[in-house]
Parts: sequence; structure tokens; C-alpha cells
Amino acid sequence: MKHRASEACELARLAAKRWRYYRDSRTFATSFEHLNSLIAANPHGEFSFHLKVTADWFSEIMGAAMIRRTWCHHLMIDFLFAHPDISGRLLPIKTVGVQILQSICLLARELGCKRVWGEATQDSAPFYQYHLGKGIEDHFTIEKTQIKGLASQLRIHLKPGLHPMAA
Repeated sequence: MKHRASEACELARLAAKRWRYYRDSRTFATSFEHLNSLIAANPHGEFSFHLKVTADWFSEIMGAAMIRRTWCHHLMIDFLFAHPDISGRLLPIKTVGVQILQSICLLARELGCKRVWGEATQDSAPFYQYHLGKGIEDHFTIEKTQIKGLASQLRIHLKPGLHPMAA
């Protein structure tokens, strides 16, 4: 558990550093509509955005992901994590990570991306292997057919008027 917590802290520091870059370069999106407008203005631009899972009854972020839309119009998962107490199974909460993965696939489907890809750590490889149904080493890809399948499995409950990216 100590290893997971230190890895989570290190990934959080890296994510914060990368986010500052996107913020300072104005290449981040704050909503799905904003992302679409950035893409329309620069079809080969790279743009970053965040997804997060919260609940009124949980005081912290339950999980989050930082995603980048690449110049090839793919989605790249820079970081995806569940709260250490959730991923370490100290709390009886399940499906946070898989719902984030499904949400990324929903966004990829809505944007018309043909691929989602990312890098796996030694700790995250089993998660991706299980949910993607294939062997994972240090990287993985999710192709269009599987993107559609994962996106269709997502069950979300949004507040009225919210888009999945703003939830």
C-alpha cells in the first residue's frame, strides 16, 4: 500500500507539472464544447482536458484522468487514477477507474477518434489488461471497435444540464 501511495503522489506531481504547461500555453479545454472549438480552430492542435469523479458523500476526488487530444486526432491518457483508498481497496467503492476509462472512450467516440492510447505502470497494467481483455506491457491501445463497446457500457448519472466532461 505504501508503494501505491508514493506512486500516486509522484503521478500527481507529474500531472500538476504537465497541467501547468497546458494552462500556460492555453491548450486546455474546460468543456466538451470548448474542446470542439479548439479543434475547429486548429485541427492538428494538441489539447488537454481533465475528467474527475466526485460524490457529495466523499470529501475528496474519487478518481480523475488527464487526457490529451493528439495532433492525429487520437486521445492519449496522460494520467488515470483512483483515490489511493479506493484503488487500495480500503473503501468498499468499485468501478471508479473503469468508469473513467469508459468516459474517455465515450468522448473519443463523440469526437470521432479512431484510437485511445496510454502508458501503463507495473501497478496499472493488470487494470488495463482486465478491462481491455488483452495482454498489456508498458503501453496499450484501444481501437475504434473497442472504444464503441466501452463507451456503450458507461452508466452515468449527470446533474441536469451537464455534459459528461463537466461532471
